[in-house]
Amino acid sequence: MSKRDCGIDMLRFFACCAVVGLHTFTKGTTLPSTVVYYTCGFAIPIFFMSSGAFLLNRGGVDYSYVAKKLCRLLVVLVLWASVISVSFVLGKLMTGVGDAASVVSVFSSTLLGSLFQIGLLSHGWFLWALGIVYCFLPLLSNLSLKGKLSTFFLFAAFGGVLHALSCVAGFPLESYIPQTFRVWIWFEYFLLGGLLYPLRNKLIIPHMGTALIVTNIVAVAWQMFAGFYLMPEVAGSAHAEYFYDGLPCVILCAIIFMCFINLKTDLKLWVYLSSLTMGVYLLHMFVVRVVGHFISLSDPVGASGVGFTVVLLITFCVIGFLKKCFPKIYELYCEV
Repeated sequence: MSKRDCGIDMLRFFACCAVVGLHTFTKGTTLPSTVVYYTCGFAIPIFFMSSGAFLLNRGGVDYSYVAKKLCRLLVVLVLWASVISVSFVLGKLMTGVGDAASVVSVFSSTLLGSLFQIGLLSHGWFLWALGIVYCFLPLLSNLSLKGKLSTFFLFAAFGGVLHALSCVAGFPLESYIPQTFRVWIWFEYFLLGGLLYPLRNKLIIPHMGTALIVTNIVAVAWQMFAGFYLMPEVAGSAHAEYFYDGLPCVILCAIIFMCFINLKTDLKLWVYLSSLTMGVYLLHMFVVRVVGHFISLSDPVGASGVGFTVVLLITFCVIGFLKKCFPKIYELYCEV
């Protein structure tokens, strides 16, 4: 674990791009946009897998380490909620609406809203979910291989049954639980990453490229079929988040993960790009809102890649500039 794994860095970069894709490509508008949207569904599971790969195999994890990680996550959430709240209130003041005293209430609702995936920092749920997983890290890391396997299959079975019930019920049952608290999914992928990582260079899937293409086609086809016909939401086809605990997504993420951790690369570019991913994740939704005023992400052009490209380039450039020119600010806001 002492040597940097550029395969994981590359994987995190592409997962970060996929997160942006989930929020810019629009399902149900055009066939290409819908296909790309569901193809990006591997993003969040891969982030948990990459974290599990390192944290479950590093050894010496105790609650003091967990406490430091939790404090860091909370600091980042508080800082982002503060900036967003002040910016929001200033915007209202400039238009003659609201007053400066409302900063505290906006901050409270923003920070609390991030826990429940609502409000101005709704995508902050990911940090809360990661924090919940961290709380159990010493326990998980001390499990035997058999214990980790048993726990993984327990969570996978629960998720698979719930996903099947959603298809039968005709509605994604997971939607009743905010993503923060869908812990069976996050533990499942966290454990899967930790279990697969020691098998790099040992478990080689024959014709891995072909396997990746085939599993991706199957997973996307299943999501489109089930999302439109078996468990559609009121507003249309089901979001990608409701397929994370389905078997096709689990198999796809496992194969993607194995493909990347078996890559032989030491290109430092991937290390650099990977270091920007958390900042890009935290900033990109605000860039989406700004870009959305100029490019309609629901029309065939915007939904087919223009909006995605613009948002991705702007966000990476801003975070890269921040890291180079204001490293202390970058460290405070973007490193967890």
